Amino acid sequence: MELPGASYLYTMASLALAFVAFSTIVVVLRQMLGAEMSAFQILLVRLFIESGMAVTAFALLPPLLWFFNFTEAMIWRVSSVAAAIYLIIYLVMYVRRRRRLLRAPLPIRIYVNYFISFITITGLWLNVLGKPYEPSIGPYVLALTWSLFMPGLVFLQTLDIFFEGPTMPPQ
Repeated sequence: MELPGASYLYTMASLALAFVAFSTIVVVLRQMLGAEMSAFQILLVRLFIESGMAVTAFALLPPLLWFFNFTEAMIWRVSSVAAAIYLIIYLVMYVRRRRRLLRAPLPIRIYVNYFISFITITGLWLNVLGKPYEPSIGPYVLALTWSLFMPGLVFLQTLDIFFEGPTMPPQ
């Protein structure tokens, strides 16, 4: 018997790896054109690769725990707490890296992304606590889906930056 929702998790892992590969291809194409990357472009590439690899790892965590005979509730609790802690640390670190690099006010889209991230992280903590519902796959896959969608959206919003010279982004 397989963990319920495992096929969705495997699909998320595959999509996340494809996103990492596609992002890497864009960077390689840019470098083949002879352009150097700015510090901001490197920060964005790190966002894409780190997010994709994190989603892959967190998508594979519940099936891994299933092999150790964890109960479903325990799988979603452990997975949710791990993802919540990672996302909080990652989001704080990204803002610190961005501010250190640009020293400019954050664009409104970052606040919107962080607000939605806060909601998904809250859902993960509620999943850990089992309040107001029993721990389940729903909040977990919602957080993973958002964690892959958000860098994908940033990728599309900043794609033009990768085909320009090594300049700073418009504020």
